[in-house]
Formats: sequence, C-alpha cells, structure tokens
Amino acid sequence: MADAAEPTDDHTDPLLEHLISLTREGTVVASFQAAHEKFHRFHADCLRLAAASSSDHDARDELLQMLDAYTTLFNEHHHAEDQYFFPALRQAEPTLGTVVDQLVAQHAHLGVRLTALVEQARRSRSGESAADDVDRLVAALTDVQVAVDEHLSFEETETIPVLSTWTDWPI
Repeated sequence: MADAAEPTDDHTDPLLEHLISLTREGTVVASFQAAHEKFHRFHADCLRLAAASSSDHDARDELLQMLDAYTTLFNEHHHAEDQYFFPALRQAEPTLGTVVDQLVAQHAHLGVRLTALVEQARRSRSGESAADDVDRLVAALTDVQVAVDEHLSFEETETIPVLSTWTDWPI
C-alpha cells in the first residue's frame, strides 16, 4: 500500500484530474458506488468459480485470473482513496478524521487478508482429493466478502453524505 501523500497543486496527476472532473460533472458519487459494485460482482464470480474448481481445472485457472483482476482493482481503488479521497475528506470535513483513520486501517487489514486469500487459492488443488481445499477456499472467500461488504457499507454511510455535497475537489 502506498503512503498517503499530499496531492500536488498543479493537478498533473491523471487520477486526480479524473476525480476533479467527476466532481465537477456531479458524477463522483456514482463513480464511487460503481467501483464498489464491481467488488460485489467479483465476490459472486469468485465464489462461483471456487465452488467449481474441485472438478474443473479451467474454473481454477479462471478463479486465479479473477483474483488477479480483483487484486488490481482493490489496489487501484484503495490507492485513489488513500492518496486523494481521504485527504480531501479530512480537509473538507475535519470531524471525519476518526472515520478516515478507521477506513485507512481497514484498507491495510483487507490488503493483508486479500494477499493471504490469493496465496491460498494458488496453493489449492483440483481433482477429487481437493474437496477440503475447495471448502477452505470458499470459506476464506466468504470471510473476505463479508469483511469487504462491511467496509464498503461503512465507507458509503460515512462519506457519501459529504462527497455528495462537493461541486469541486476540496484540495
């Protein structure tokens, strides 16, 4: 996870420019929620593929590819939040400092859990003898899904009321 750094004032970062544009267009909340919805779809797809992976080697390969894509989305999304969204929240609504601290800590914790999950999926076997591996993998995926869903719900409940009032990026 990248260290949270202050964004530059010259707006040369394409990600910051994108966030500024979404905010001015009034679509930043919808974009935020769409990214969260992608996580929900990944969870459903990963669980389906994990359940099929004991008897279908292609499902296991597809699951590993799906987890790689999930990890990429996870890292990009949390980088954007940690680098830009959370500092903007702190500036725009200082009373949310404790909430932002909790969200940052959750990002770190979820990152560790996701790394362990991906490693577990890579070690899992296919074939009839893999039923226990598949059961453990489905349980781990379900646990991560619950933790991510709780995080997303908390994040949306606490931040969208502030985010929805922005007509320009606060920093």
